[in-house]
Amino acid sequence: MSDTSSSQPIVLKFGGTSVGTPGTLRIVPSIVRSLHPSAPIVIVASAAAGLTDHLSRAADSGILWEGRRYLTRRYDHLAGAVLSTLGQRRYHDDVQSIYAAWESTFSSIEPAPLDPVHRDHVLSFGERLSVPL
Repeated sequence: MSDTSSSQPIVLKFGGTSVGTPGTLRIVPSIVRSLHPSAPIVIVASAAAGLTDHLSRAADSGILWEGRRYLTRRYDHLAGAVLSTLGQRRYHDDVQSIYAAWESTFSSIEPAPLDPVHRDHVLSFGERLSVPL
């Protein structure tokens, strides 16, 4: 049996508490750098702690604009706390398409109750904004 460990990717999952505050988010790059792998690294990031619950309440109540506002404030705060000025500009450029997807998706649907597909789509935005950080 041949050794395939070097070709197998290393998957790291960072949960909501790992990416939920500036202090914990700053630790993530050092964990990744400490591996020195000979294999590719795949990083999976959850939404910031508590964000999925907030988006769930917004989706259930039909107040999607509140979910969007909270989402923007939360990730702007994280980006401002952990990224350089240039990094913040790049992050904001990267996430504009994510926010545009929010606007195009939710401007055309009834506010509440959301069907399961649209509700899941709302909940996905936390992860979609964590990954670029």
